Amino acid sequence: MTCPNCGTATLQTKNTRTPDSHAKTRTGHDYREAERLVGWYSPDWVMRQRICPKCAHKTATVEVSLQDLMTMFRSPHCPR
Repeated sequence: MTCPNCGTATLQTKNTRTPDSHAKTRTGHDYREAERLVGWYSPDWVMRQRICPKCAHKTATVEVSLQDLMTMFRSPHCPR
């Protein structure tokens, strides 16, 4: 993974959350946004909060299977 801010080749994973995470960890804007974007379609996703070791830029990624992603984008219910 490359930092979108400075281009450093590797971002460190700071936090990982899944839909099965304990209720106390299911808070925060990033988690709610991931739930809104992919939770309507698939319960099988992972959100990772990442931080750049060089410039300390923070970002979040949501991981879903490629098959789920292609099907989601074809769906008329996809929240674009």
